[in-house]
Amino acid sequence: MGQKSTTQKRFHTGKATGVMTLTNKKMEKIPKEIFTMETLRVLDISNNKLKSLPHEMCILKNLKTLKLNDNLLVSTNDILTKLVKLETLNLENNRLENMPKLPDKIMKLNVSNNRLVALDNISNLKKLKSMDLSKNQIVTVGPGFENLLCVRTIDLSNNALVRIMSNVGKLKKLSELIVSNNRLESLPEELGLCNELQILLADYNQLTTVPSSILSSESLSRLRLEGNKLSKKYFLGLTGVDIFMKKRNARLERQLAGGMHETDRSICGLD
Repeated sequence: MGQKSTTQKRFHTGKATGVMTLTNKKMEKIPKEIFTMETLRVLDISNNKLKSLPHEMCILKNLKTLKLNDNLLVSTNDILTKLVKLETLNLENNRLENMPKLPDKIMKLNVSNNRLVALDNISNLKKLKSMDLSKNQIVTVGPGFENLLCVRTIDLSNNALVRIMSNVGKLKKLSELIVSNNRLESLPEELGLCNELQILLADYNQLTTVPSSILSSESLSRLRLEGNKLSKKYFLGLTGVDIFMKKRNARLERQLAGGMHETDRSICGLD
């Protein structure tokens, strides 16, 4: 009786505030009462046992934030495309094998720790700013990657990537790219065209060099390369490394001046 009363209070609060939280309820289905709450802006049903999404979710057209992480989802049945105002979506730790089709307004996306093998269905995400696709099995990046013109952060770590598409150079607002723990043998020279790229984490791959265009880019000041096929001595002899080291040293000085004494002072992790 107490749990039912608490749940009913949450429904009442959800209708009044537009924010609904139903986490850790061991739910296999979304309660039907949710679909009477057409004004919902935030819905958190993470940490349950959902395997699919019902078509009734299409009613929730005012949702801006949807948290479905830590469930058992194998598919979203294109339901998410109907949530036309959705901006933040968390699908972390499910069982998705294919990238779901998403509405155009998505700005923050987390599909980490699933079973994705390809990065596709993204060509319409022109407002996306943050994308976490770590801990999947992604081998290839499909067409449409160059359309992510607003993206600032991309995490593709712990996948099976063998190369980064040259069209990454069109992502002019990209500031952080994480591709650690993959199978990359090279980095595209076009990364040097990303004028706002400050952080590139490419440790634990199979890299043998770093293009000078990347090292001499306008903003790159943090680079991780340990666990690759290049030594500190070789790296310090690369063309453009002197330009990179000036930016790297300036960043360290700012961090130390700001009190960040635990900051990493290694040479790209190669020390």
